[in-house]
Amino acid sequence: MIHRSEAPIPRGELIEACVPADSDLLPIDFVDVLTLLEASGLVRTYGTPRSDDPVHVKPVTGILNLPHESSSPSTQDYRQILLDDLFLLISRLHASSADFFRPGSGGSGKQLVPEPVFSAFLAMGLEFMGWQSDREAQQVSGRTDIKLRRPGMNGLGIIEVKIWGRNDYRDIHKQVESYWSQDTKAAVAITLTDKEIKDWKSRYVTACLANIKAKQLPEHFPLAGSFECDTAVGERGSAIIDHLLLRLPRDH
Repeated sequence: MIHRSEAPIPRGELIEACVPADSDLLPIDFVDVLTLLEASGLVRTYGTPRSDDPVHVKPVTGILNLPHESSSPSTQDYRQILLDDLFLLISRLHASSADFFRPGSGGSGKQLVPEPVFSAFLAMGLEFMGWQSDREAQQVSGRTDIKLRRPGMNGLGIIEVKIWGRNDYRDIHKQVESYWSQDTKAAVAITLTDKEIKDWKSRYVTACLANIKAKQLPEHFPLAGSFECDTAVGERGSAIIDHLLLRLPRDH
């Protein structure tokens, strides 16, 4: 019920939902149910559930309550399957963005957790959606954040995650290019930020996609921007590398 509802839920509906259909079962107070769900990290309650009407309760988006099957269409387009699954995970990431901050150093306020945390979230989510992921070395170019295989389909998928302004974020496209191999079918570069950046899409092109044939794609909420880049991959010819930009608000 909590997952289906986008608004606060009337107390009467929650009370009714906790009445067992079998008279031999023990009735449980709906507030106790909410307490158990919140303690398990599955929901968040706001206000005073015992007296509020309606009751403000929201699901906590996470790996455990993702759908058990990929929502991808029945297409055999490897790249589109990967993008569709990523769009779902990115929406979940955006919805629970407040959980991906930590105290800054020296009392500087909240800041995004390190890049590997986001890579781990995406890798675990994709595994839950039917992918196989690992972080083995790609040829001799280092280690990509996520390397994927899709059971029943040939080829590899590559995902690289960067935080805007940190480390070598300007080289994200070059890194993905260097990881491309003969078996690669799709590659996605994801750049995150928690800041309001004026003209971020144009600044991203200047900083990360200079001299690269980049096509801006229609907006896809909650992405701040997306690009389809036709790029050369050595003797193997050309390839499409997708770039996704996502701003994570501190409070959601």
